[in-house]
Amino acid sequence: MISKQLKKISDIYKEGKNITQYINEMKGAKYNDTESILIAYEFQSGSYSEIARKNSKFRQEYTNKIAEVIDSLEADTICEVGVGEATTLSGVVKQLKRSPAVICGFDLSWSRIKYAQKFCIEEGLSNKSTHLFSADMFAIPLEDKCLDLLYTSHSLEPNRGREEEALRELIRVARKWIVLLEPSYELAGEEQRERMDKLGYVRDLPGTLERLGATVVEHKLFEIHSNPLNKTALTIAKMPIIEEYKMKTQLAYVCPITKMPLKYINNCFFGEECLLTYPIIEGVPCLHPQNAIVTARFPDFL
Repeated sequence: MISKQLKKISDIYKEGKNITQYINEMKGAKYNDTESILIAYEFQSGSYSEIARKNSKFRQEYTNKIAEVIDSLEADTICEVGVGEATTLSGVVKQLKRSPAVICGFDLSWSRIKYAQKFCIEEGLSNKSTHLFSADMFAIPLEDKCLDLLYTSHSLEPNRGREEEALRELIRVARKWIVLLEPSYELAGEEQRERMDKLGYVRDLPGTLERLGATVVEHKLFEIHSNPLNKTALTIAKMPIIEEYKMKTQLAYVCPITKMPLKYINNCFFGEECLLTYPIIEGVPCLHPQNAIVTARFPDFL
């Protein structure tokens, strides 16, 4: 387990070295896995908020363009997948013409979500109106087709080889639209492609969406980029209409393993059918599959 090496990884991070590269070399892995990404995000937590504060002009322009896209799709319930410290989500929500009925975001890293809660408060978004939780995009703890629109901002990026797995889960949850702001191998120049190959970045997101049954209505380079060697592409995909889900309007957590309903009880989420419990730590619901605690006799003590 890499978790046994956290002190060593901490020292490497303090030395300014690439901890993801170190972890992959230790594992003998060519590309990133969920554990490697999680640990990197944990140590980097807090830095994203600082970068956003220092680059407020870019952030405003970037989030304004995303807000324009979402406004054009008329989504009443939205979620940012891989929300990080909510530096993008908070900017987008503030610039939407119509306030969504449900706003949520999740991230692998518990620490990033804690910073996200703090950043949202600074930006004037309350914890009551913005639902932030820790979860894995490959096992999203939300009901089928429960949100109008899911979007990403460079969160699918480091998951080459798992494109279909990730997009299949986004399609399961999205009722109307998926909006991806990710680097595009297909639209990239040679230098960016070499960089994406080296870092294990995703490929062929539009083609994967189409193969999974979504309809890609737009795929182009986005107007704004923070890194010329990692240009952002905009991909908009429409979900097939499923009548039974057309009127869903509420956010509902489910067990990420069984997809059975979870109920909030005594500061945790308990599944009456699956008999698994997920903790809430410092106000952050921890809904990773590995956070599950077997609690078959939990009801006996209520």
